[in-house]
Amino acid sequence: MSARELREASGLGRGDAEGTRDGSQPSAGGATRHLTLPHLPYGDAVNAELIASGLGPDRVHAGVRRELGGPCELYLTALWTPDHADLDGSVWPEGLTVSWSHLTGWSAHDGDTVRQLGGDGDVDDLAPPALIADAVLHLAVHGLDIAWTPPAGGRWEHADDLDAALDAFTERGTDW
Repeated sequence: MSARELREASGLGRGDAEGTRDGSQPSAGGATRHLTLPHLPYGDAVNAELIASGLGPDRVHAGVRRELGGPCELYLTALWTPDHADLDGSVWPEGLTVSWSHLTGWSAHDGDTVRQLGGDGDVDDLAPPALIADAVLHLAVHGLDIAWTPPAGGRWEHADDLDAALDAFTERGTDW
């Protein structure tokens, strides 16, 4: 299920923080330049790759948030509950969360512990969805204690368009 289908199934829409600003759907042409939430196509691509890898998340969230006095931050979050059939419950007693932010990139969480994917910034902020799926497959079995080394770097095929959209989002700042 795509991030868009998940939003629609959960009843999110007009005025919700995780929906588009006015509930309208953009045209397909040039969508990454015109979306209020320009990272949604990237979220859909990552979610599709996770599902294709056999480790689809239990929930996916996408939206914008702002800490009091801080900048607006676009985010994606994929969550696997502790009882997910493909997670080792002894490794993930609180479940697995993998998150992306246009400000901080990709990270994995287990309760209070947060680690950047790839450890030393080896994973591009707009890494190919297949690379993120590879990380999640490793994490599902090994947890955060055994380091995951990215098999290859690179960027998502539409990263340049999304970079431009993210720059435009950042320039709008508090006008969002």
